[in-house]
Amino acid sequence: MAERWSHPDRKHGRIVGYIVGNEVNSHWWWANMGRVSMQAFAHDYLRIRSGLAHRAVRGQSSWARVYISLEHHWAIRYSRGGRATGISWTCIFWITLPGVRVLGR
Repeated sequence: MAERWSHPDRKHGRIVGYIVGNEVNSHWWWANMGRVSMQAFAHDYLRIRSGLAHRAVRGQSSWARVYISLEHHWAIRYSRGGRATGISWTCIFWITLPGVRVLGR
């Protein structure tokens, strides 16, 4: 995918931002890993995000970025299912990947 959308001639267009996953702080709804802890899912997600996806995108483009998707309930932990908040996810990323940047800062 990154190869197709990163050609200098822009024959197919151009993508500069890739989103890996959907609402990762509600991972058991979207990621098909079942009810694992936030730490277990974050470990797996970060391995893929910082490994496979990031290398694939950066191998084709020095300017494209890989983003995380958090749900819009930034500070709410739902009682059904024990979802993690977006804030707690951000903390896990800062601890695990020191170079992670948060947009808007």
